[in-house]
Amino acid sequence: MIVQALHLHQSTIDQYISEFLNQGKLKPENGGSESKLNAEQTALLICQLSNSFFHHAYEIIAFVTRTWGITFSVPGMNKWLHRNGFRYKMPSGTPHKFSEEKQQQFIE
Repeated sequence: MIVQALHLHQSTIDQYISEFLNQGKLKPENGGSESKLNAEQTALLICQLSNSFFHHAYEIIAFVTRTWGITFSVPGMNKWLHRNGFRYKMPSGTPHKFSEEKQQQFIE
């Protein structure tokens, strides 16, 4: 039932259960990789992203490469953005020069 619910392989589930029963382990200990940016660079990039508008991750990558000479892949930058609290939001579909009156006249 766990395999079906989580869509994981049976051996993976068996390993997780074994580690929990034997070691009380609740999550992986690998922790992922270290960030390519140090704390100062991270703070500066967060400030830049908060004050500027980038349409795509590759634009952020180009900024980081120009500024610090550090190269990210697009998936790597996406992970960095999510790890630092940034989320993609689809823009609303409201036209730039929207007028309720003209819209209503059109409908009528």
